[in-house]
Amino acid sequence: MNIIRFITIFTLIAFSLDIFADDKVVNLSQIDEIKQKKEEQKKMMEFSYLQWDGKTVIPKMETVEKYNPRKPLWISFLGTFGLNLTLWSYNRFIDQAGHSMISLASMEKNLKHGFDYDADSLDINFWGHPFQGAMYYNTARSLGHDYLTSMSVTAFGSLQWEFFMEIEPAAINDFIITTMAGSMFGEMFYRLSSLIIDESTEGSERIAREIGAGSFNPGRLLNRLIFRRVARDSKDPIYHKEPYSFNVAFGMNTISDGVNIDVNGKKRNMIFDFMFIYGYPFGKKTYKPFDHFTLDMMLNLTMNKQPLMGSFLIDSIFYGKQFNLGKHKIILSINQSFEYLENNVYQIAALDLGGMFMYRSPKLKFMGILFKTGAYFIPMGGVNSDYAQYYLVDELNRSRDYNVSFGVNLKSSLIVVLPYTLFKIDYLFWWFKTYQGARGNEIIGVLKPTLSFRIFGRIKLGFQYFIYHRRGKYNEFPDINSSNYEKRMFISFDF
Repeated sequence: MNIIRFITIFTLIAFSLDIFADDKVVNLSQIDEIKQKKEEQKKMMEFSYLQWDGKTVIPKMETVEKYNPRKPLWISFLGTFGLNLTLWSYNRFIDQAGHSMISLASMEKNLKHGFDYDADSLDINFWGHPFQGAMYYNTARSLGHDYLTSMSVTAFGSLQWEFFMEIEPAAINDFIITTMAGSMFGEMFYRLSSLIIDESTEGSERIAREIGAGSFNPGRLLNRLIFRRVARDSKDPIYHKEPYSFNVAFGMNTISDGVNIDVNGKKRNMIFDFMFIYGYPFGKKTYKPFDHFTLDMMLNLTMNKQPLMGSFLIDSIFYGKQFNLGKHKIILSINQSFEYLENNVYQIAALDLGGMFMYRSPKLKFMGILFKTGAYFIPMGGVNSDYAQYYLVDELNRSRDYNVSFGVNLKSSLIVVLPYTLFKIDYLFWWFKTYQGARGNEIIGVLKPTLSFRIFGRIKLGFQYFIYHRRGKYNEFPDINSSNYEKRMFISFDF
């Protein structure tokens, strides 16, 4: 838990550094396309109520081949093995964790036993493991390999860890989350670190950029050290970059144990919200993995009966295409998404893959509309449950406080932009079927209306309300029907 908090705080500090590049050099062969995108960006800036920075940078192929030629894949597999050995050494010799006391006998036992489930906490399984997978992923991605190839290296790293680096049986839930969510985290961190790295800088700025990018992308930093890229001087643009919108918010929330908000001071909590949008929507005709994604991370600063990580949400286009119907714009896409929400009332985590429909209206005189909706399959999810404690993982003789599940996720978002005002309403719906835990079905819905006003320059005042509802129907336990409210007030700033 301490390591997770350290990584989270360090990542937050790295993102908060004002070191994002404003690149001015682009591939000359792309000038016409860039001009068109600039016009589109200008329109989008007016429409979206967001501040966009940066420019599209498309490096020349000969520049990429000169400075970052694709390395043999065996180097990435070897790097992943080295990362596992380093993590295991920390667990074994410094932390002296019981699960790290491996031997040839434990490895043989794990191979004979095959996959099982583990009994780790939700934050370890749905936050710690994806971060570990992101390190595996970037040992390949930062050496020139594509998304799917880098995912195969991630799978290799996870299999090695599960079967050979712990005495506990290999956990199928860890393998799925580490491989799939880890690749999502990894590509997102790769894109973000590409915005920070600038090999034309030197001195303290260069050091700050390398440390800032490496704090949340250690797999890439390792390769940059090995191949002596951290001190390399290059005036040419090397990395693909897209415009981005970066917003931070500070505020206060009040969470109820039911439907009545208790305004007692002990119930209030200071919060920090970090919103990052990479690649403005409707700026491309076709989309490849992570050409556009959103990251929304909320931290509880006072942690008054609340976990540090309140939410961590990713939604990204895997493949997509834009269609124009006159001035109306539509994107049809295959999306990957990840949800992690936790407070003192509920825990929800899900890895999703599905289809998304996105619509943008023409810019009207006083109003603009952006709407998106999608349906996703959940191969792996987790939901807190008072009943999960009665189901032991046999080999470990331990239980969890949440059910491991699969299911379906539906999500919709409507944004209405008015002069100096934005109204947004989000709805998330999950249906979970238990893999391991209290057998049954969980239906969960979260409605989140938001109203914000631009009060001065890039500063906004906002109000948010969460309405959570859960209905559980179980095979062996009484059904549950519960609701929970949360309200937030915040001041936000666009960087």
